[in-house]
Amino acid sequence: MRPIYLFILFITSCAQQTILTGGDKDVKAPILLIDSNFQNTSYQYKNLTLPFNERVQFLKDKRAIIINPEIINYEIFEEDNTINIVWEDTLQKETTYSFIFMNSIADITENNKIEELNCVISTGAQIDTGKIVGTIYKYPEKKPLKNAFIYAVSIADENFTYKGYANNKGNFILKNIKRGDYLLFAFDDENNNEELDTLSEIHGFIGDTITIIDSLLKIDIISYEPDQKITIDKMEFNHLGKLSLTFNMNIDSCSIKDITTGNKYFSNSLSQSHYFYLRDTIEKHIVVVQSKNNFRDTIRISYDLKSNSNTVITYKEHIIKSINSNPNFTLEFNQHIKSIDTSLIRVYRDSNKIESNFHFYKNLLTVSPIKNDGEFTMELFPKSISGIRATKEDTSKVNFTIKKQQNLSELEIKIKSLPYPKSILQVLKKGEVVMKIPIKKHEIDTVINRCLNGSYKLKLIGDLDENGYWTKGDIVSRKLPEPIFEYNSEIELKKNWTTNITWDFKDEN
Repeated sequence: MRPIYLFILFITSCAQQTILTGGDKDVKAPILLIDSNFQNTSYQYKNLTLPFNERVQFLKDKRAIIINPEIINYEIFEEDNTINIVWEDTLQKETTYSFIFMNSIADITENNKIEELNCVISTGAQIDTGKIVGTIYKYPEKKPLKNAFIYAVSIADENFTYKGYANNKGNFILKNIKRGDYLLFAFDDENNNEELDTLSEIHGFIGDTITIIDSLLKIDIISYEPDQKITIDKMEFNHLGKLSLTFNMNIDSCSIKDITTGNKYFSNSLSQSHYFYLRDTIEKHIVVVQSKNNFRDTIRISYDLKSNSNTVITYKEHIIKSINSNPNFTLEFNQHIKSIDTSLIRVYRDSNKIESNFHFYKNLLTVSPIKNDGEFTMELFPKSISGIRATKEDTSKVNFTIKKQQNLSELEIKIKSLPYPKSILQVLKKGEVVMKIPIKKHEIDTVINRCLNGSYKLKLIGDLDENGYWTKGDIVSRKLPEPIFEYNSEIELKKNWTTNITWDFKDEN
């Protein structure tokens, strides 16, 4: 019995060491076989056969193949290790055609794809070598637009086009372009139909005609979101007189006129949401809403006091995004302030009462201590604040800090040789605008005091239409978006330090 036992162990051991796996998995894409006898110039046929080193399949998709310039009537057939393209159209004379397969040719067994395959033929004696490369940017963010559809249209024949797609970094290339004059367009082809929807798809273009010769042309395209009809997406009006309007896009300097009372209210900011604190307790109003964006609408607003019985006056710190450290302190109340009694408001520093100035506007109360830096406590006594619905009934304390100048920084900006008579300088922190400075000449020399420490960026807009903010383009009238420039590095502001920036536009490309 012992030999049989050993034999069984031997077989088991062998089985563990020699499990059949079928070999390494095939991860290589098919390879196009080059025929040394193939003549790709003076091409007169109406088909093109592509042989590969293994059996292949064509994966049909809206972006599977691009033919430049376009061949409209064609079919693609698979047969063993070949892909056959057959067309009915007569090819144009002295023209190079590119057949670009985008992740659409794969082997049969493992579905390994060729990322991009470009096959070129010419009806002339030579291959056209014109080429356009560049990047498409999305404005006003000035970020690359990923996977955008690019196309060049011949001035001589609008049906003569070259097409392609940008990669995920916004870079694009169009090759083998015939000599001539072209218009260049790009858009975010959301539905993959190669047709621009100017109402919904991000798009851009080159304003001037571009001329292609037998060389490389480098050019960037600026794109932008299309203009949409401005609408009010959300509207809220409460018993404390607060009206909130949320639009479907950023609205500049929104205002309302209350037809019921004749009062006017303003929200002077560029924002998607605007807030108004009405000066009365009327339950129903008819108001006209307007903005600089040529928006105008009449709306009806009302509230139900029975379901909103809480009228207690409350507050919170009013915070605005700015590069500056505020030398004052502001409270934001939940209703319009009718009056304040400054004898019932006291400000202390180190337990000593400090003389202060007070100012109230809409629902905001601002305090400016005479000694304007340090740690402060503000004490609000009953009846110190009267709103449209309630009067403050309790005593409360608010602690706040006004930073000392030596703990802040200073920014000196000199900009020279501006190419536009009017511009807008933006200071940004983490992508948000924290200061906007209008410039009305070809240079500026300014100092910004009491700056919060940290990293900032500078952006300059050429305000060509002089409306005070960046304006989109118009593809119908071929009006380009307003130009945007970015300073070449981040600006680091440090405590008790003046940072000097000189930006000379003679150095800009």
